[in-house]
Amino acid sequence: DEVDVASKLLRSLRILRLARLGRVKERLEMHSTMKQATKMLINFSITGFVIAHTYACIFYALGHVEYPSGPNINRTTWLHVNSETVDLDDWFDTYVAAFYWSLATMSTIGYGDISAANHVERLFSVFVMVTGTAIYAYGITSIFQVLSGPRQYQVRLMQQKDVLSEYLGKMVVPERLKRELREYFIHYER
Repeated sequence: DEVDVASKLLRSLRILRLARLGRVKERLEMHSTMKQATKMLINFSITGFVIAHTYACIFYALGHVEYPSGPNINRTTWLHVNSETVDLDDWFDTYVAAFYWSLATMSTIGYGDISAANHVERLFSVFVMVTGTAIYAYGITSIFQVLSGPRQYQVRLMQQKDVLSEYLGKMVVPERLKRELREYFIHYER
């Protein structure tokens, strides 16, 4: 039984083959006309999905582990606790429950309807909460930086226009040159 669980866990790690998609992603980016913010949002979503899937596979496997009997050892798993709501004979239903747990835990929403039932599962849950929070914070920060980038550019452009206006007001500059400089900034702004 332990060999079967280990085998299933190793097979579920086949998702790591997605690392090869990095090369495909690079090729697509070379020919893509998508905006940087859209690319980052898609990349963040796919990365979050892959990590959530990996955590769900591990949580799924933890539910199938046969813990040795003995004093002070809780043999109950999250599957035993949730056997009324999760069909233990249907692998897809069990996976969906694990994936649901993964997303709820990573986002720190943690509804509590599916939760860890022993020390190993609780430790893994803490790991998922910490890494999920870090991933979320990094992704949101990156997206906001890209989205605020144009605003910073516009602020810098407005500051340059202010400096130009101040300079042109103090210096004796032909009207034609003043007009051309202002038109340059209007054109540059677009």
